[in-house]
Amino acid sequence: MFRLLSVLKGVLIAPQESQEEKIRRLEAQIADEDEVDGGEAERKRLEEQRQLVQVKPTNCFQQTGSITKVEADYVVIDGSLYVKKKVLQDFSFRQQLEVGSRVSYLAYRSADDDEFRVTKLECILSEGWGEDNQAPTKVDEENVQLMKELAPTYFNFNQRSEQGTIIAKRSGLLTVETDLRKIPIEMDNVELTYIPEMGDYVVLECMVQIDESFFDTRGDILEVKKISPTRLVRGSGYVSKANDCGGEIMTDEGTYYYCVENCEDASKPNHGDRVIFEAVENAELTYRCTKVVIEKAAPKSVETAKAPQAQREPDFFDDKKGIKITDQLQVKLNELNECKKIDVIIKNEARNQHKILFVSITGGRQTSQLTLLSPLEKEHFIKPGDSIKYSFEVTAKNFGISKEIVYWRFGGQFKIGRCITIAVGDSDIILAQPTKTGTTQARTQAVIQRLAAWNEYKHGGEVTPGQKISKRANFIDIKIGAYQVPFNLKEILLNPSFTKNQIDEELMRTQRCLQVQAITPDNYKALFKLFLWMEDIQCEITIKKFNLDRAHFTREEGYLALRIENVGETRPSLIPGDRLVASAPCNNRMEAGNGAVIHKVQKHKILVKFSEHFHDKYNGEDYKVTFQHSRGAFQKQHHAINYVTSTMTLDYLFPTKTTIREPWVDVKINEKGNLATTGFDNEFEWFNPTLNHIQKDAIKNIIRAEARPLPYVIFGPPGTGKTMTLIELIHQIVKLSADSRIMVGTPSNSSANLITERLINANVLRPGEFIRIVGLNYVEQELIPEHLAPYCGTVDIASERTVKGEVITTKSGLKQNIQLKHLGRHRITIGTCVTLGTLMQMRFPHNHFTHILVDEAGQCLETETLIPITFINKNCGTVVLAGDPQQLGPIVMSPHARGFEQSLLVRLMDTPLYKSDKNRFPDTAGFNPRLVTKLRYNYRSLPCILDLYSELFYDKSLIACVRAENSKESAFLDQVIDTLPIKSSQTPPYGFIFCGVNGVNKQSPDSPSWFNPAETKSVFNFLLKLYKKGVRSEDIGIITPYQAQVKQIRRILDESGYGGSSGLAKPKIGSVEEFQGQERQVIIISTVRTSKSMLPNDLQHALGFVASPKRLNVAISRAKSLLVIFGNPHLLSADKKWLELLFKAINNGMYCGCELPDHLAPVAREQALLNGGNNAQEGKNRELD
Repeated sequence: MFRLLSVLKGVLIAPQESQEEKIRRLEAQIADEDEVDGGEAERKRLEEQRQLVQVKPTNCFQQTGSITKVEADYVVIDGSLYVKKKVLQDFSFRQQLEVGSRVSYLAYRSADDDEFRVTKLECILSEGWGEDNQAPTKVDEENVQLMKELAPTYFNFNQRSEQGTIIAKRSGLLTVETDLRKIPIEMDNVELTYIPEMGDYVVLECMVQIDESFFDTRGDILEVKKISPTRLVRGSGYVSKANDCGGEIMTDEGTYYYCVENCEDASKPNHGDRVIFEAVENAELTYRCTKVVIEKAAPKSVETAKAPQAQREPDFFDDKKGIKITDQLQVKLNELNECKKIDVIIKNEARNQHKILFVSITGGRQTSQLTLLSPLEKEHFIKPGDSIKYSFEVTAKNFGISKEIVYWRFGGQFKIGRCITIAVGDSDIILAQPTKTGTTQARTQAVIQRLAAWNEYKHGGEVTPGQKISKRANFIDIKIGAYQVPFNLKEILLNPSFTKNQIDEELMRTQRCLQVQAITPDNYKALFKLFLWMEDIQCEITIKKFNLDRAHFTREEGYLALRIENVGETRPSLIPGDRLVASAPCNNRMEAGNGAVIHKVQKHKILVKFSEHFHDKYNGEDYKVTFQHSRGAFQKQHHAINYVTSTMTLDYLFPTKTTIREPWVDVKINEKGNLATTGFDNEFEWFNPTLNHIQKDAIKNIIRAEARPLPYVIFGPPGTGKTMTLIELIHQIVKLSADSRIMVGTPSNSSANLITERLINANVLRPGEFIRIVGLNYVEQELIPEHLAPYCGTVDIASERTVKGEVITTKSGLKQNIQLKHLGRHRITIGTCVTLGTLMQMRFPHNHFTHILVDEAGQCLETETLIPITFINKNCGTVVLAGDPQQLGPIVMSPHARGFEQSLLVRLMDTPLYKSDKNRFPDTAGFNPRLVTKLRYNYRSLPCILDLYSELFYDKSLIACVRAENSKESAFLDQVIDTLPIKSSQTPPYGFIFCGVNGVNKQSPDSPSWFNPAETKSVFNFLLKLYKKGVRSEDIGIITPYQAQVKQIRRILDESGYGGSSGLAKPKIGSVEEFQGQERQVIIISTVRTSKSMLPNDLQHALGFVASPKRLNVAISRAKSLLVIFGNPHLLSADKKWLELLFKAINNGMYCGCELPDHLAPVAREQALLNGGNNAQEGKNRELD
C-alpha cells in the first residue's frame, strides 16, 4: 500500500506524461500490487480505484486544481483555464480566491470551441497534500483522494430545455433562476430570439450534464445556447394609459404593459390609439410588450385649451332669442392682397330689447383675413324690429378656401356665431371638386399594359436580335445564369382576367414560401427569388406604356431614331440596354419581328440599333413597336442570392449570436483622441480633425471588427456626418493595413459619385489608388460628371487568357475595358451595387477584398446588397452597412412583392442583436458597440428644425451642432424673416412655419398624378418673396410627392420668366426621393392632398406624405434654416406625426392660413391670447373673452 502511495506521488509530480499515459502506468502498477496481495478485500478496493480512472474521456469532466493567478475580473486554474469572475457571482460560496487555493471545477467544451471552459466552480477547504505519517487505513483514504485528483471524472451530456425566470440584468449579463440553480448568462454568447428583460419567463435551450447520482440523471447546466420567451402573444388593443415612459394596452384577454423603447418608428402611443403588439410573460407585469406598432391613432385631446371661451356651445351658429343674423356668407377673391367688403345684418325680431356686448373675430391678429370696419364701438342696443349693420374688410392672404369665425356676445350670456367662407384664386379652380378621371384612366392604362405583356408572352414569335451596345465576350470565367421567370408565375401575374385580389390568392395558393408571414431561413432563398421574378414581370408590364401601334424611324449617325415625347423625363424611363421589337402594324399575333437595342435615351427620342441587314433595307416604313426591359440587374441579384446562401450560409443573413474574435487590428482611442495600437506607441492622427467622438468610436469599432463576419451598421440620421465617417474609415483602413482592399457599393450613381468626389477632395489617396466603376449605360447617356471622368472606368469581363488589348483612355480621362489584372491593383473600388455585380463574372483571388462598405444601405434592395457581399470571405472579411432605417427604403414596383421593399439594413436592425437595448448599453444609445454605432451630432439644421425630426423619429436623441444664434443658418433666417407669412415672436426666430391651404387636389385627364392649384400659387408667391430678399435659387428646395405638382410649379415659374432662356435659375423641384441625401437653406413642402377618399390609393402605391413617416422624415430633415409647409390641416391632422407637426407650429405661434379643424382650433385661440393679448390696437378690432 505504501508502495502505491509512492507510485501515485510519482505520477502527480511527473510533468511530461500525458493523462492517458499516467492512467495506463497506474493500472499496470495496481495489477502488480494485486498479484502480491491476494486478499479479497484488497482486490475489491483496488477495483474501485481502477474504476475511477477507467472512464471514457468526453467533453465534460470534473476535476480539482490550483488557482495559479487572480486578476480583477478573472482567475486562472493550473495555468491554463481562464474563469471569468462573472461565473462565480451567483454561487453559494463567497470565499476569497487566492493563489494556491485548491478548487473543484466542472469543465465543458462545445463542438464549436477549441478549448475547455469552466462552467461551475467551488472551493475545497483542504490545504493541499503534505507529508503523511498517519496509520495505513488513513493512507488508503488519501490514496483514493489522490486518484480523484489525478483522474478527471467524465460525464456525458445532452441537449434539453430548462424553464427559468430572469432575476437580474446588468452590463450584458443575465441571471436566470432555474430549479437547478441561478445561472449567469453572457448575452454575447447565446442566441437571442428577443431582447430579454428582468422578470421574463424564459426557456433555455442548453447542454446539460448527465449525472447518474441524480434520480433524473440531470446534472448541471453546461452551456446555454438559446433564450426564448416561454410564451409569445400577438394581438391588438387600445392604449388605456400612456406617458413618456410607457403605458398599458387593454384587450378582451387582459392588460399588456409596454415601454416606449419597444414602439416602432420612435412613435409614442397616446391614450385611445389602436395598436398591434407582441408580448411575453413576465413575473411582475403578467405580460410585457416587446413590440408595439400604432395601427390607428386616436384624435389627440386638446389639453392646452383651458380658457372657457375656447369651447363652443352646440347651438353656437343658431339664431336665438329673436336675433337673426345674415347667413351663407361667402367672399371670392382672385389674387393675394385683394380686398373686398362684406356686410352682416343683425335684426332683432323679439318683443324685447337686446344688448350687443361686443363682436369677436377668432383668428389670430397676424393670420386673420378679416378686419372690422364699423361700427367700432363695442356695445349697442337693438330695439324690437331694428337692425344694425356690421361691415368687415376681407384681405386675401392665403390661396385656397378658408373660413373665419365671427361671433357676437349678447346680454343674457348668449352668443351667436357666423362662418365667413373666403375663396382666393381662380373661381373655377377653387370651386372645383376633386377629380377621378386621371385615376380611372390610369387603371385603364395599367390593364392595357398587362394585356400587352400577356399577348407577347402567349403569342410572341421569333425575333431577329439587334446590335448590342458592346460586343459580348466569348470566354468568361464565371457565367451568370438567365434565371428566366417561371411560366406558372407569368400565367398568374400577366393574366388579364385576374383582379389584384385573385392574383394574391393564387400566389398564396401556389407559392409555399408566401404561406409563412415572416422572412425565415427556411423560406429566404425561395422568397427573394420569387420577389425578384415578381419585380421582373412588373417591369415588363410597365415598359409596355411606351408601346406604339404605328411609328417610323429616322436615320441619325449610324442609329435609327424613334421619337417618344418626354421619354427622358418619364419615370420609370427607358434606359440603354432595353430592347424593342418592330413588327408589321397588322401583325397582332407578333409571329415574327425585328429586334433592336436602345443605345441612347434623349429628351424626346431614343437611338437604337437593329441588325445590319435591317438598317441597310429600312426605307421609312411604319412599324408596330413593342418594348422589352433589360434583365441584367435581376440576373445579378439571382446569382448573388445563390452564392451568399451557399457560401456565406444563412446564419450570416439571420444572425442570432455574436462570437467575439481577436481584433483585426488592435486599436484604441488614446487620451489625445487619436487612434493608437494597443501595446505599442504607434499613434495615428485623424485625417479629418473635425470628427466627433461618436464618429471616432465607429471607426475604431469597425477596424477592431470583433464581431466579424457579422455586418457592422453605421446608423446615420440626417446631417450627422455618415459619409464623412465612411471617408475617414477608408483612409484609416488603407493606412493601417497595406494588404487591405475595399469595395464601396451604393444604390445609385449619385451616391457613388459623392463618395468618389469626397475621396478626391480629401487629397489623401493618390490617383490610381481608387477607381469608380461605371456601367456602359451610364457612359452612353453621357452622365459622368466631367471632373470625375479621370477616376472612372468600365470593365472588360472577358477571361484574361483571351484578351490581348490594353486599357483605352478617352479624351475625358475615362478608362475603358479595364481587365482583372488592372482592377486588382486599386485599393478602393467604388460603384453602384448592380454595376459591381459585373465583377462577379471575374475570378478575383481568394480574400482579395478585405472590406465591403455599402453607403445608403437603407435604400438598397436586400438582394442588391448581397451583390458586394459575394466578394467577401466570411471568415476574415468585414462588411459595413451605412444608412438610416428611418428614411426611405428601396423602390419596389410590384404591388404583390410585399416585404421586398425592406432593406437588409432595416431587417437586421429589427433583430434582437441589432436592436436598441438601453438597459444593456446605456452609453451607446442602447446599441451594441461591436455591431452598431448611432451617430447623434447633427451639423445641418437649426435647433428649432432639428427638434422636429429628432422628436418624431429619433427619440429626441439628436444633438444640435448648429447654434440658434451667431451661425450661418441663423443669419440666413434673420435675412428672410420679413418675408415670412407670419412673424415669429420668439428670440431667436423660429424657423418652422405651417401654412394651411384648403385647396382642391386635381388630375389632368392624361395623368394619374395629382396637383393642387392653390398650393402651387402659394408656393410661387412665397418663392417670389425669397427672391426679392436676395435668396439664391440653389439655396431653395421645393419638395412635393406628385410629378403633376412638380410640373405645375415649374410651369408657373416658366411663365413668370424663371428658367429656360430667361437666364433666371429655378430652384430644384422634385419628389422626396430626389432630395434624399441633400440639404438646402430653405425647404418648401407642398403636400397637395386634400381628399381623404384617395389616401388608400396613395398608401398602396407608396405616394404622398400621409401615413408615410419615412417620406415625411426625409422631407422635413432637408432644411437647414427655414422649413415652410403648405398643406391642408383638416386632412393632415388625421395622421399622428402630422398632428405633432401642427401642434409644434401652433404652440410656437407659427401657423397661418385656413381655419384649423375643430380639435386644433382651441389650441390656436389659446396661443393667440398668449401672443396678442397686449396689443392695444388689436383690442379695438378683435374682442376676446
